[in-house]
Amino acid sequence: FQRDTAPHVREELARLAREGQRPSQLFLTCADSLLVTSMITASGPGDLFTVRNVGNLVPLPGAESTDDSVAAAIEYAVDVLMVDSITVCGHSGCGAMQALLSSAPGVPMTPLRRWLRHGLPSLERMASRHHAWARISGRLPADAVEQ
Repeated sequence: FQRDTAPHVREELARLAREGQRPSQLFLTCADSLLVTSMITASGPGDLFTVRNVGNLVPLPGAESTDDSVAAAIEYAVDVLMVDSITVCGHSGCGAMQALLSSAPGVPMTPLRRWLRHGLPSLERMASRHHAWARISGRLPADAVEQ
């Protein structure tokens, strides 16, 4: 970083330190190390206010949780930084989502399992026959149709 990147961003980082951050976008994404947000968004220092967590989960308002960090970050981005847009970026092959889908009852509660419980309402909606996923599950993927 010091040799290759710092010379290109040093002035911008100094300006941001003096003037404060003014990101235009709140970017919510998974903590997966393969997701490099600056690469997939072509963003630089100060462009994104990024919130990352295991599974890219946003606990429901008022949910029973001792962790308000995601809600606090959203509140800060919207009310203080006044971002213009919010992006929720998921990814394929998410280990957290695989763990949520394969969770079995009776397994001891760990911090990870407690956190993944925030995904249960979405999982229940996905399983519902009224959800779009259930209606399209039998269709061919778009790339298979095009071929």
